[in-house]
Amino acid sequence: MFSAQRKKILGLALLMMFLFTTLMIGCSSSPTPGEKTSENKTSGDTKSKTKTFTVGVVLASSTNPLYVSMNKGIQDKAKELGVNIRSVIADEDQTRQNNGIQDLITAKVDALLVSPITLEGAIPAYESAKEAGIPVISIARTLKRQDIETTYVGMDIVQDGRNIGEWLAKKLNGKGKVAMLKGVAGASFTMDLEKGFKEAIAKYPEIKIVGEVNSAITKEQGLKNTENFLTANPQLDAIYAANDELALGSLQAVETAGRLNKILITGYNGTPPGLAAVKGGKMTVTTVLRPYGWGQLGIQTVFDVLNGKTAPNPVAHETKLVDQEILKNINPDELK
Repeated sequence: MFSAQRKKILGLALLMMFLFTTLMIGCSSSPTPGEKTSENKTSGDTKSKTKTFTVGVVLASSTNPLYVSMNKGIQDKAKELGVNIRSVIADEDQTRQNNGIQDLITAKVDALLVSPITLEGAIPAYESAKEAGIPVISIARTLKRQDIETTYVGMDIVQDGRNIGEWLAKKLNGKGKVAMLKGVAGASFTMDLEKGFKEAIAKYPEIKIVGEVNSAITKEQGLKNTENFLTANPQLDAIYAANDELALGSLQAVETAGRLNKILITGYNGTPPGLAAVKGGKMTVTTVLRPYGWGQLGIQTVFDVLNGKTAPNPVAHETKLVDQEILKNINPDELK
């Protein structure tokens, strides 16, 4: 038989064992419905930080070397950032571009990266995107409408035009006859480039603009319109072209006419074919736009905006005017 003291000690031991067991069961129980463990909360936070964005890309052309290189930069940088790209081909058709943007809006992309074909024609598509709460970042061309355009990724094109005009005026020793292949009518970049060029040329009263025409920015248009210029102006001294494709078409017409060493030809964009023509001494000068790096900057800007950062307006992209002499000594990285 146990003594009273031993019974008391045994009772206390049993009570302690019961309390310990109850405590252990409570600690190992599952969370109540709707409750998240600390591990799940961390997982949820990580997921929100690594959201995959889908960006609609609508460039003005799918064949122009500038846009081909720009698109390559966009695609490569998007892959690095983990951004999905949905592309629409417009090929200098404003209606086609607007329809493509509307399709992307319907698909609920997170943002749009667009090179608008014309200032006025692209407005309805931009307005639709704003109504849908989708930011639109312009690249290469701008609407100059901060109410519907989140920002513009590009350069000071008016200044580029001035640089071309000053360079050409010096080469002409301040006098001569110039014809202008102005590019797409109504496109912001063609108007800005023309504005800067004419501002520079206006300082030289003996330089006369004897012909000017708007057209699609293709070799075919450069060739055709230059042939017309040469017929109307046998003493033509220089041809301004709003991009390298027009300049290369112009070069073909000038070469066929046997006047390659008598007419200066300016380009713009710095595409590989254009740079090769400058390096070979056929095209006189071009402005390198570094389209691959431009595309990278464009998609990086979109990514930053989607992550809540405020982008400057414009987002500056640097260009470089190059002639044959400059190309002999330039670092190739400056051309990308």
